[in-house]
Amino acid sequence: MKLTKFLRKSGSEPLKVRQAVASNNKTPVEVLSKLANDGDWKVRQAVAGNSKTPADVLIRLAEDPDEVVRITVAGNANTPEDILKKLSQDPFSDVRIAVANNTNVSSEILEKLADDVSWKVRQAVANNSKASSDVLTMLACDGNWKVRQAVASNTNTSVDDLIRLAEDDGEYVRSTAVSNTNYQQK
Repeated sequence: MKLTKFLRKSGSEPLKVRQAVASNNKTPVEVLSKLANDGDWKVRQAVAGNSKTPADVLIRLAEDPDEVVRITVAGNANTPEDILKKLSQDPFSDVRIAVANNTNVSSEILEKLADDVSWKVRQAVANNSKASSDVLTMLACDGNWKVRQAVASNTNTSVDDLIRLAEDDGEYVRSTAVSNTNYQQK
C-alpha cells in the first residue's frame, strides 16, 4: 500500500495492521507521527516503542493519558533526557521504573530516583549500570532486602559495600554479594 493511501485511510485499518505499521522500524516518520494520535492505546504504545520514532513524537506521547504508553516512552532509548526527567516524576511507579531501567538515563536522574518511595524504583536504580558509587552506597543501606540484593549484584558496587553486604541479615543479599566478581574478602 502506498504511503499516501495509508495516511488517508489509517483510521479505518484494522488494529493489528496499525500496530504492525507503528512498530515497524521502516515506517516513515510522518506515518509514525500520525499513528501517535491513534485512538487505541496499543497503537500509540507501538509508536512509543519504535526506535525510529522522532523526539518530537516521543515528547507528545510522554503526555499520553494511558500509563502503558508513558511506560513505553520511558523505556525508549531515544527518549530525550528532559522527557526522562519529567517521566521520573510520574505518579505511576511503573513509569518511574521504566525511566530507571532506561539504558540512556543520566546519573543525575538515577540519583533522584534513588530516594523514591517505591522500593521497586529503588531496586531498578540499583540494577542500573549507570548508578554512581555514591547512589549504590546509599542504597546498600536500604530497608528493603531486594534493593540491597540489587546493589550486591551491580558490578559497580564498591568492594567496601560488597563486604558490608556480605554480612547482611538477608541470606540472598549475602550470597549475591559474595558472588559479585568484585567481591574480595579482607
